[in-house]
Amino acid sequence: MLRWLWQQLTRPLTIRSGFLYGAGLFLRLGFFVAMWLASPIRGSRSALPQATGMQIRGVEEALETYAADHDGRVPTPEIGLRALVEKPAEDADWDGPYLPDCSEAPCDAWGTPLRYEIFVTRNGKRSARVWSLGPDRQPDTGDEIPPRRSP
Repeated sequence: MLRWLWQQLTRPLTIRSGFLYGAGLFLRLGFFVAMWLASPIRGSRSALPQATGMQIRGVEEALETYAADHDGRVPTPEIGLRALVEKPAEDADWDGPYLPDCSEAPCDAWGTPLRYEIFVTRNGKRSARVWSLGPDRQPDTGDEIPPRRSP
């Protein structure tokens, strides 16, 4: 069948073969349109890490606002990022929600909750790191967003 179709598509145009020539042209055009439509889909895969990076920056800004309301303190690891969207028990300084568009703890573009850890900087100040596990949703595989920096 493919051989017959190839013969029909490649034979010279005559009045009798005009219909098949038009069908072949239509098939070729359809193929190129399908390729054109598929290209944004491939591009959207690279957009997921960018979207996650932007979301992480938004969470980091919310953490800075939280810290400003709490004398420089960030949420404890037990409370985590949930403190940005709902008031923790016995927190009189809470003036949120700090992420108004979220109803629960923020997630990355793949639906995995963002990770959060507190560390002490060289000058003794407590700071927070927010990251995503990345597309494979596994820790320490090298595709974390943003990549883990060595201390």
